[in-house]
Amino acid sequence: MKTEIYFCGVGAAINTTSNHSSYLINSTLLIDAPPLISIILKKQNKEIHLIDNIIITHLHGDHFFGLPFLLIEFLIKKRTNPLIIYGPENLEAKLIGLLNLAFPELDYNKVVEAANLKIVTIKNETEHFLSNDIIVHFTRVNHDAETYGLVLTSQQIKIFFTSDTAYFDNLPEIIKKCSYCVADATSRNFRIKGHMTYEDVLKLALKLPNVTFFIIHRASFEEQEKHHNIIFPQDYDSYKL
Repeated sequence: MKTEIYFCGVGAAINTTSNHSSYLINSTLLIDAPPLISIILKKQNKEIHLIDNIIITHLHGDHFFGLPFLLIEFLIKKRTNPLIIYGPENLEAKLIGLLNLAFPELDYNKVVEAANLKIVTIKNETEHFLSNDIIVHFTRVNHDAETYGLVLTSQQIKIFFTSDTAYFDNLPEIIKKCSYCVADATSRNFRIKGHMTYEDVLKLALKLPNVTFFIIHRASFEEQEKHHNIIFPQDYDSYKL
């Protein structure tokens, strides 16, 4: 059985016509929950009750503002299996704040009950065993907010999701242990604090020719030249690795 990455979106926070970046792994693990994630999943006929785990890599709006809307879907049809959300410290407080802002009359405890929800705080350099034989190892990356990249192991395949990050010294060492890297490249060559450029990722791809790089969290630029180990996925693309 192969590991499937479904790209719910590949875009940056702004200056893009793509959905915000988010990924569904084997239909059971959702990485990040941008503002329209509930609508995206429903339009693409993805069954939200199959999702057992959600990872929120950091608490910027394009990565978790869709979480309240996804959770209240379970008020319509309650979950029987647990839903575990992994996220940075203060995720639950921020989630409650968003729910109170959006729906002041809504009882948070009823949402927790309907979603069969458990929240786990991510700690740096920790490993977790998820459903369907998926293992994730969290690593703090170089972004403005507390942000975690993750090495995902499934069916003997290792994939590094950088989340939002600028280049940092240990990055090549992390990536070279993996077969694939889903890499932040917010702009082609314009330096934005807390993010890599496409040129940064290109240097990594040339240095690590055995790793395949997926270019994500990108603003409005597309592939101009072909490289054997660089892929520019589009919204709703699916890859079986």
